[in-house]
Amino acid sequence: MAEKEKDIVKQAYKDLKYATESKRDLLRCQTEDFEFSLGKQWDDSDMKELEDIGVLALTINKIHPIMQLLLGIESQNRTDYRAYPEGEEDSLTADIVTLLLKNAMKRSDGNYKISEEFEDGLMCGEGYLEPYIDNTWDLLNGQLKFKKWMNDEVYVDPDAREYDLSDARYVFKVVRGLTKDEVIDLFPDKENIIKKIDSARITENSFTGGEHDVLGVSVEKEGYQGDTSAQGGEDAEQGFDLIEYQYVKRVKRWVIFDKNLGAAKMVETKEEADEYINNVIALDPKNAMAVSKKQINVPEIWNASIIGNIELSNERLWCYPLWKSFTLFPYYAYKSTANIKDTEYKIKGITRVVKDLNRELDKRRTQELRHLGQSTNSGWLAEQDAWVDPEKVEQYGSSPGINLEYKSGKQKPERIVPTPLSQGHAQLVAEHTQDMKEASGINTDLLAMNEKQASGRAIHLRQKQGLVMVQKLFDNLSRTKRQIGRFILSVFPEIYDIDKAIKVVGDSFIVKNFSEPVMQPARDPITGQPVIDPSTGQPAQQPVLDPKNPNQLLTRVNEQKVAETFNNILNDSQLGVYEVAIAESPTNETIRLANSLILTEMQQSGIPVPPDLLVENSPLPVEQKQRFLKSLQMAQQAAQQEQSAGNQRRGNPKEK
Repeated sequence: MAEKEKDIVKQAYKDLKYATESKRDLLRCQTEDFEFSLGKQWDDSDMKELEDIGVLALTINKIHPIMQLLLGIESQNRTDYRAYPEGEEDSLTADIVTLLLKNAMKRSDGNYKISEEFEDGLMCGEGYLEPYIDNTWDLLNGQLKFKKWMNDEVYVDPDAREYDLSDARYVFKVVRGLTKDEVIDLFPDKENIIKKIDSARITENSFTGGEHDVLGVSVEKEGYQGDTSAQGGEDAEQGFDLIEYQYVKRVKRWVIFDKNLGAAKMVETKEEADEYINNVIALDPKNAMAVSKKQINVPEIWNASIIGNIELSNERLWCYPLWKSFTLFPYYAYKSTANIKDTEYKIKGITRVVKDLNRELDKRRTQELRHLGQSTNSGWLAEQDAWVDPEKVEQYGSSPGINLEYKSGKQKPERIVPTPLSQGHAQLVAEHTQDMKEASGINTDLLAMNEKQASGRAIHLRQKQGLVMVQKLFDNLSRTKRQIGRFILSVFPEIYDIDKAIKVVGDSFIVKNFSEPVMQPARDPITGQPVIDPSTGQPAQQPVLDPKNPNQLLTRVNEQKVAETFNNILNDSQLGVYEVAIAESPTNETIRLANSLILTEMQQSGIPVPPDLLVENSPLPVEQKQRFLKSLQMAQQAAQQEQSAGNQRRGNPKEK
């Protein structure tokens, strides 16, 4: 067992070395991307050189408004999850799944976490979210939450090409600078082992081989790079870097094929397979040929937690087999799968595209300011000893309204005319403006600045046209969101039980979709005897009228159907494959207004649009929508009752 544990640690460091070396150049570029986006757009050496000659280094952050615009578009066009039925019979299931998905995202602030991931992607090219279940207050059904990981904390198999990491062999999360108490909180059963470790930091020695361990794990005695002030002194606690190693592990499993059931069952051991087959044969010896077993290799997702050279845990990922992939969901602004050596060109965000242009703008504007500053005090041209007060000229010669005197008999001094800014400067301004538009994809259509007189719909259409240049950014975000949605659907059993799921959808939904008429035996109105259904030979059934409202049928909720439906949703592993498809639906008020205008035009053109659909897509507040919908429902019920009463009067011979 000890040898096996040592092997997984060795394999983890081998893979981590390969992943970090492949990402090193990209990380360097991404660090600069973050700094540039946030305003650090000058090298320290260049700023020092300008300061020494008394020149202010201007920072004109053109990237910030681009970021704010794209983040605003994402926020205004934020979508909710919606499950669409694969068949007509699955529409009820899709409605319930939609309500549960929305509830899970609302309780976890999932949409805001996705927006944060999107922002990271715009800046450096990639962002990562990890959903997890928090069982702090509920040990049976925890709350879904999201953890955002930075680009320098996640290392993906460099040979993986798929956007969703489906072809990756492993994914690393590196948590740096933990204290000993924090590590013990994560692994309380390993407290005795953790207390014996001074520190365990990931350094270059961790991969190249160190003096402390044959596995190449170097245990630093300096802690946080020698920063004793941050540690509280020499006796302060040293730091720990935790490695979370999610990897694909091939395991042998036995598959049992039962032809009578038309299904296959997977078990871990041969003994379990034999026991299942023997039980089937014991029940019906004729089934001996209808059941068989076969051993296969199955990919499982495992997770190993490592500190230094110590394996703290190594087990199947918590969500397997509900979710058969990694729990890290990436967002890539632009990602290329080209087979090139320089990885920094494969992943990039908006910042990488335009930062050289912004750097050129900063330097050019600084040079212009320096030129203007020098030209405003260009000096005087005069004969030697021509000024009455030379010190006054030197000190105030460039000040407005100053009176200067020159000596009688001397030639009148002349101000030196400064060299004006060249036409090249104006040309550079025009070229820079055009370059920023073309490089970033942010044009006048997207900014809605192309026309002074335009209707709201015209502006909206022009903005949609302007989005073409940056559509890839939002398409990739949709891919990430759909993947997260499928994950949430797969782990429903970890989040909800049947009772909690029923509370989420609400009593009115249950009553509306699971109510059935109360039935009673039908009797002959003349003889009073039970009526026999000739097709079945059984007593016929008829619905019971509601005693409080004779024009309506008496109904009750089918509790068994409710339990079966919710049990299928929460426990069917194939739900997202055969019954529903996860997609997105608009929730933003701007989109609702656009939809409302379209529906209104359809209604005006003669298309019968239901009134409740118009209300639901209107930009009215939720409370007013509910009041309108309730009024519409009451009006419809009154109309139905009036129609029913009219039919009864027409069918009553006495009233004729």
